[in-house]
Amino acid sequence: MLRITKAELFNLEALREISISTFVETYAHLNSAADFKIYLEHNFSPSKLATELSNPSSIFFLVYHNTETIAYLKLNLSSAQTETKYLNSLEIERIYVLNNFKVKGIGTKLIFKAKEIALNHNLKFIWLGVWEKNTEATAFYRKYGFKAYEN
Repeated sequence: MLRITKAELFNLEALREISISTFVETYAHLNSAADFKIYLEHNFSPSKLATELSNPSSIFFLVYHNTETIAYLKLNLSSAQTETKYLNSLEIERIYVLNNFKVKGIGTKLIFKAKEIALNHNLKFIWLGVWEKNTEATAFYRKYGFKAYEN
């Protein structure tokens, strides 16, 4: 059974574990072990994630398959967005799914969750940043109508 729930501060450890696991699966092979370790310790530290979870302009969702956490979504509204030039918008900052659960429609469900949140907040558009070398993610987002935009 698949379940998507809004993450709260008490979900910090589950969020940290899925964040690290999915990031390692996606990017570890592209980095040195030392650099990667530093990145993980800084960007997925309990204090940094707690700060992000506590921000009222950021929303996290955890995806469970039965009792296992298999994916997550981070959305940013207003001042939490990594780029502040997009007015009346929602940023998808992170969609990560464990490799064993990819191509099972979970990413699609998370895109629809982002659209639902944007509609509920009367926002005009959804945007995201993606590393151009992450061709799998780029293809996924294009499938849902996202277009490359450069300043």
